[in-house]
Amino acid sequence: MILNPQHLKIFGENISIGDYATLICSSDKKIDISTWQTDKLNGSISLGNYILISPGTSIRSAESIDIGDSTMIASDVVITDSDWHGIYDRTDYVATPKPVKIHKNVWIGERSIILKGTKLEKIPLLEQDQWFMAISHQILSTLVILLKKLKSLMKVVL
Repeated sequence: MILNPQHLKIFGENISIGDYATLICSSDKKIDISTWQTDKLNGSISLGNYILISPGTSIRSAESIDIGDSTMIASDVVITDSDWHGIYDRTDYVATPKPVKIHKNVWIGERSIILKGTKLEKIPLLEQDQWFMAISHQILSTLVILLKKLKSLMKVVL
């Protein structure tokens, strides 16, 4: 079921949506599901059965995004498997994409950002009252480096 389908943007090839999916679109928070195909890319998105996608969600693939059955995605979520450009060479328009795998029965909270290489394991429905946070290895590594630099700068200032 797609509520307000005029506010759903689907772009690209290799996009599949399972049975009994519910997509809730609105004029101020469109849903964007896009894959990119070029000489270097062949993005794909596979959405499982019974999934829920709430308004404002963006799912963009340059390689592969697989979302399992009965997954619930809250509003304003971003899921991407690419950086979309290199850090040093911004003409390298996709850098190195890495697949995203979200297993079945996962609840993704409002305004979550799921980055390339993320794997979310299945969570039993009975445990959905608990909060789960997934931080990709890349973000965690960057955070550790920044904290070390901040610590060394604090020593210099003091």
